Amino acid sequence: MSHAGVRTAVYNWLPCNLAFKEVTPEKCIPYSPSDNFDKFKENLKMAGDDLSNGIDLTMIYFGYLDTYGHNVGPETPTMGEGIERTDRYLGRFFDRLEEEGLWERTNIIFVSDHGIIIGVSLLGSILACSGTTSGFE
Repeated sequence: MSHAGVRTAVYNWLPCNLAFKEVTPEKCIPYSPSDNFDKFKENLKMAGDDLSNGIDLTMIYFGYLDTYGHNVGPETPTMGEGIERTDRYLGRFFDRLEEEGLWERTNIIFVSDHGIIIGVSLLGSILACSGTTSGFE
């Protein structure tokens, strides 16, 4: 169902099949406790397919990186690998949006409940790797 002509899809979200003001998403992939990196990659592919096929708004919940961080520790090489893997998947998704002419009409919004607070020094290191160090040196 759409509201005001906006077609929506929601991935890995527990209440996605519940109506909000009598509107439910056109596509709903419910939350799965077996969330993992591969599921995130799969959800990104489906979201790309949906955006290519006229869905206007899509939301993907990816809580696994937080769980992963709690399991392996926030400042471990393994956590860094998890962040890099997530970054690769997002990069491929962004490339696809650009290749299909969807990038210019797509807004990407990242939200977090808290993340793992690992300090400004690590944030500065991450930004330095990306070439953006302003204010974190």
